[in-house]
Amino acid sequence: MNNKNTDAQELAISDSDILEINHNIKDSGYLKFITVSNGGFFFDNSLQIYSVNNIPDFRSIYAINEVIKRAYSSIIKDDFFFAQEIFGNQFGFTSNGIVFLNIETGERNIIASDFDDWINVLKSDLNFLTGKNIIQSWNNANESIDYNERLCPKKPFVIGGDYKVENLYPSVFPKYLLLNANIASQIFNLPDGTAVKLNIKS
Repeated sequence: MNNKNTDAQELAISDSDILEINHNIKDSGYLKFITVSNGGFFFDNSLQIYSVNNIPDFRSIYAINEVIKRAYSSIIKDDFFFAQEIFGNQFGFTSNGIVFLNIETGERNIIASDFDDWINVLKSDLNFLTGKNIIQSWNNANESIDYNERLCPKKPFVIGGDYKVENLYPSVFPKYLLLNANIASQIFNLPDGTAVKLNIKS
């Protein structure tokens, strides 16, 4: 994949790392990609593909999945997440293909059949699926976000918050996941049009 941010530190991947991740992910396209390029940041930092390592921080596919499974235990199934876009929404492997998890609502949608198909789907609409246009607007008005940060809405999108720079702020891992999981737990599976008073934890 092109458009990788080269100033971010790339973590080395070992043969044992490959064997370990193969227990969770069987997709040949992904395994080929991760062997050559062990994750990283792409499209002006709007897309992060997690690194395969056991360092307990924002780069580790294992550390991130541990946080997600704990925070979204009542929502997600057997998904194993490998990437996120600018708002922290997740891309993951499931038995049916590649799933997109909206971390604010808990909604899950299959968007691709496998990793190679996911790349093609991604490139067909980078702005919608990664938020590339959002991060470019952010960078024009503010300092660039750090690699351990994603953008969060001041007014949640689910209650009408705008997808505009003025409504956004940077939040660090894992805070943005925990904040959105709190919102998702209050609205997940509610019928459309249900009146909701969100209790938003800072």
